[in-house]
Amino acid sequence: MKVWVVSHTYVVAVHHDKLRMLGALDDIELTVLIPENWETETATVRLPHMRFPYDVVVSRIARSGRIGAYRYLDCAPLRRARADVVHAEVEPWSLAALQLVRAAAGAPVVLFTWENLEGPRRLISRAIERYVLRRVAHVIAGNEGARARMLRRGVPDPHITVLPQLGIDVARYAGGHAARARANHTITTGGQVHSALRSLGPPIVGFIGRLVPEKGVDILVEAIERFDARLLVIGDGVARAGLEARTSTWPAGKATFTGAVPEAAVPDYLACMDALVLPSRTTASWAEQFGHVLIEAMAAGVPVVGSSSGAIPEVIGEAGLVFPEGDAAGLRAQLAALFDDPALRKRAVERGRARVERLYTNERIVRAQRAIYAQVLAERGR
Repeated sequence: MKVWVVSHTYVVAVHHDKLRMLGALDDIELTVLIPENWETETATVRLPHMRFPYDVVVSRIARSGRIGAYRYLDCAPLRRARADVVHAEVEPWSLAALQLVRAAAGAPVVLFTWENLEGPRRLISRAIERYVLRRVAHVIAGNEGARARMLRRGVPDPHITVLPQLGIDVARYAGGHAARARANHTITTGGQVHSALRSLGPPIVGFIGRLVPEKGVDILVEAIERFDARLLVIGDGVARAGLEARTSTWPAGKATFTGAVPEAAVPDYLACMDALVLPSRTTASWAEQFGHVLIEAMAAGVPVVGSSSGAIPEVIGEAGLVFPEGDAAGLRAQLAALFDDPALRKRAVERGRARVERLYTNERIVRAQRAIYAQVLAERGR
C-alpha cells in the first residue's frame, strides 16, 4: 500500500527511527512530507541532509511553528500521488488538517492528535474541526484525554486508537555512556578539578525538556533546594535565566544547566542520572500530552518521577512515582522514598524497562499503525 505520512515532527532526524521501521515493511511503500523548517521557542529546526530508505518530500511552509495556523505551500506532490492512505499528524482544528484532508484527494486519512483539553477555540477552528472529523477514516489519539475528546466530538469508538506518535529504539537509550557527558561539565572545589556529574556524591536528579513555565522546573528547583541531591537540567527556554538565578547561591556542583544538547547525546546524560523528574503543571490551555522523555529514561534504566499533569500518570503506569502537580514537598517526599529504598528503586528500573518493551517500542507502534491502515482500507473495500 502507498502510505504518505505528513508531519512537522520529522524535521528532527532521530524521529525517523519509527519511519525507517515502517518503510521496511514489505507491504508499505512510504513517502514522508515535511516542512522545510520548524520554529521552536529556541531555534529553527531543519532536517539534516541524510539518505533515507523512503522518499522524503520537503515543502515550503507558512507560519512555521504555529500549530493551528501553519500550512504547507507545496502540496501538489501529495495530490498527484494517489496514495492508498494519508497519515496526517496534525491537530484536527488546524489549517494544516483542513489542507491535508482536501489534498488527500479521496484517499482515507488517518489523523493523529495530542489535544487532551477542550481549550478555548475560535469559531473558525471549531468549524474546521467539524469538517475534518467528518472526513477522516480513523483517529490515533496520543493519550486517553485525546481519545475522550474525540468521543465527545462524535468520532465513533471503533475509529479511535490510543497510540503514541513516536516510540523509541531501546538500545539507543540503554547504550548511553556517562563519561562522555561528564567530560563536558567540570567544576573546581578544594583546588581540585572534577566533573559536576561524577558518580560519587549525592544522587543526581535530572530534567530534560523545554524550560518554560508549564514544564514546572521551578517546582523541581524548590524540591531539590533543601534536599541532599544534585540537579541536572538539560534544555533551554524562556525560564532558564530565572531558574539559574534561583540556584546561583547553591554550593558548587549542586546545580548544572547544560542548555540544549544534541538528541544523540541524550542517552549519555541519562546515564548520569539517578532519577528523572517531569514536573509539568497544567494551564488553562495545556496539560502534559505524553512526556516522551519518561520512556527514554525508562529505557535507559533511570527511575522516573512525574507530576499528575495530563498524561504523565498513564505513561508512567506501575513503573515510577507520581506527585500532585505544583507540590514541591510532595515531589521531595517521592524522591526521598526512591533514594531511601533500594528495593523500590530496583523495582522502578525493572518495571520501567519492561513497560517500554511492552508498550513504547517503535516496533510495537509500527505494527499498530499498519493494522490501522489495513482496517481503513478494508472498510473502504480496497
